[in-house]
Amino acid sequence: MNLAGYDIKLAEALRAELDAARKPEGAGTSAAVVIGGRLAASCATGVCGDGVTPVTTGDLFNIGSISKVYCAAALRRLERQGKLRLDDPVRKYLPWFKTRDPRDERVTLRMLLNHSSGLPGTNSRNMIDPGKGALDRRASNRKYWSRAKLKAAPGEYSTYCNEGFELAAEVVETVSGMTYEDFLREEIFLPMGLESNRLALTLSGREHPVYMRGQAEEIIVAKGAGAVSCTMEDNAMFGYAFIHPGFFSEEEIADMTEPTGRTFLKKDEMSPTFGLGWDGVEITEFGMDLGVRAYRKGGATLQFTSYLVVIPRFDMSISLSATYDCGFLAGSEIFRLIRIVAERCGFDLGVSAAQTAVPGACPDPAAALSGYCGIYRSSGTLYRLSIDGAELVCETDNGPGWKTAYRLPLVLFDGEYINAGGERFCFEEHGGKTYLLVSDYHLGVPVYPTAQRGDSFGELPKAWKDRLGKSYIAADLTLRDIELDGPYIARIADGGDGVLNFPVLGTIGGMLSVKPCGDDDTEMFVNGPGYGSMNQWAPYFLKDGGREILSIFDYDFIDADGLSELTKDMVRVSPGKNAVYKLMGPAKLDCSLPEGVCAVAISSEAKINACVKAGEEDKVLDGAFLLFLCDDRETEFEAKLERVPAEK
Repeated sequence: MNLAGYDIKLAEALRAELDAARKPEGAGTSAAVVIGGRLAASCATGVCGDGVTPVTTGDLFNIGSISKVYCAAALRRLERQGKLRLDDPVRKYLPWFKTRDPRDERVTLRMLLNHSSGLPGTNSRNMIDPGKGALDRRASNRKYWSRAKLKAAPGEYSTYCNEGFELAAEVVETVSGMTYEDFLREEIFLPMGLESNRLALTLSGREHPVYMRGQAEEIIVAKGAGAVSCTMEDNAMFGYAFIHPGFFSEEEIADMTEPTGRTFLKKDEMSPTFGLGWDGVEITEFGMDLGVRAYRKGGATLQFTSYLVVIPRFDMSISLSATYDCGFLAGSEIFRLIRIVAERCGFDLGVSAAQTAVPGACPDPAAALSGYCGIYRSSGTLYRLSIDGAELVCETDNGPGWKTAYRLPLVLFDGEYINAGGERFCFEEHGGKTYLLVSDYHLGVPVYPTAQRGDSFGELPKAWKDRLGKSYIAADLTLRDIELDGPYIARIADGGDGVLNFPVLGTIGGMLSVKPCGDDDTEMFVNGPGYGSMNQWAPYFLKDGGREILSIFDYDFIDADGLSELTKDMVRVSPGKNAVYKLMGPAKLDCSLPEGVCAVAISSEAKINACVKAGEEDKVLDGAFLLFLCDDRETEFEAKLERVPAEK
C-alpha cells in the first residue's frame, strides 16, 4: 500500500509532491501526517533498494538523529519511575566516565540531552557499519572518552553533540538493567503501539528493505544518537504524543519541550530553542506562524534524510524520510508538505514575525561588509571571506584546500542580514571575537553560529614549530574504516596567531583548529553555539616505546618520516592495528595475501589508489603509502613487493 489514512485526497497530494521532488534514479521516500490523534494521510513512492519493489507505507526508514528524542524520552521515563534524576552528574551512574578534563565530573544527564555538556561532539568511528553484522561500540567509545577533553565548561553553551546521547544510552542500560533496545521496546515502542519501531543494530530481515540504489542495507551502531528505524506512520504517532498528556505525562511533555539550550549570542536563533532531544521547540523559519510552540527534529545517516515536525497549534504531527539518492533534503521538503496539509485542512499558516522584521536597505554594503572579511575558524572547516567586485565571496577549507562555497551579491545586504534564496547570513561581535552566523534552508534550521575570528595566542612553542609540515599516518585502522573512507592522514600546520591547524584527510576528518597546551598537548578554543563548535578534538601526543603517537578522535597516527619502504618483511596485523610502509613508486605484491587481509595504496592526499585482497595480488599498488589491514583476527605473513614500470 502506498496511500493510507482517512483523507486519501491529502495522501495523494503529498505523494504528488514527493513524486515531483524525487529524482527518477532515486530509491524511496515516505511521509505521514497525524491530526487529532488519527492517521490523516500517509504515502510512499519510489522503490526499495533492489530498484524494483515499490516502497510502501509499511516500509522501514532509518531516521538517524530523530532517535535522540526517543533516547531523551527513555531517560525521562526512568526519572518518572524514580530511578534517576536528570540533574544528577553522569558519573553517578557511570563511574567509569572520565576524560582528560577534570570538569567532566560536572556534566549532568540533562546537559547530555540539551547539548550543553561541553563534550567534543561525535565519535564517528563505527557509527555506521558497512558490513553484514553489528559492532559493539562500547570499547571504541570508552577509548574515545578517556582521551577527550571538554571544549567548554559544562552548561556554558549548547552546541550539537552526538556523543551525549551515546552516554545517555549507556545510562539507560546501567540503570534499567536491560539492553537499550529492550528498554525502548518494552517501555516506549510497544506501550505506544509503535509496532514497526526497532533499532537498526542488525539487518532487518525484510525481504525488500529500503536503502539507496547500488548500496546495501544500512546498519546503525550509534544506538542512542541515531539507530531507530520505523515507518513514517509510527514516527508521526510518536511525535503526536508530545501534544496531549497520555503516554507522556504533562510534566514529561513540559520538561522535554521547554527551550533549555544556552547561548551567548543575541542573533543565535538555534541554540536557545534546543529541547531535550529536540533540535528546536520554537519554529520561526520558512515564513510560517506555527504557534508559540512547535517542535522539530532532523535526522541523517549515510543513506537517509529524515524530519519530524510537531505542531500543537494544529493538533498535528508530520514525519518524512527519503533515501539521499531521491535528490532532496527532508528538512526543506517537509515544510512544503506542511503547506499542502494546511491548504487541504484550512490551517492558517500566517507569516512568522522573524521573516518580516527586515531593516532598511544598506546604502554602501561593500564598506559595511569589508570589516568582516578575513579568516574564520569553525569545527572542521576554515572560512575565508573577501569582497570581489559586487560580491561577498566565501571560501572553505576542510583539509584538502580552499574552494569557493558562496558568491553573494552585496545588494542582498540590508544592513544586518544578507538575505539570499531563503537563507540568511549575518555577523555578531562578542568578547573580542566576530561570529559568522548562517541559516540553512535545506536542513530546516534557523540562524546559527558557524565560525569565528579574533582568536590569538601568541607564538607557537618550539616543540610544535618543529612538527609543522609533518604528516602522520593512521596506524589502527580496520577494513571497516577503509569502507567508510578513513581517516588516513593527519598533518600539522601553522594557522597563524598561535593557532595550530590539523587537516585530517578522509571522510571522517576535517580541519581542527586548536591552541597549544605545553609541548605535547592542545586545547580547543572554537566556541560557537549551535553547530559552530560541534565535532571538535584536542589532538595530543603520547609515547609508545619511544615512538610518538598522535591521538585524534579514536585514532592513532604515527610520523610518516619514520616509515620504511617495504621490500621484504614479516607483516603483523590485527583488528585495530594496521601495518604501514612508504611506497616509492608503482609495485605489485610478490606474495599471497591471507584471507581477510587487504593491502591499500593511498596517495599523499589520502585518496585510495588501489585496494588488493587475496587473489588480486597482480593489481598495481601506487601512491605514497601502503597499508595492510584486517578485521577479525591477528595475522602474520611474509610480504614482498616487486617494483613495476610506471605507466606513461
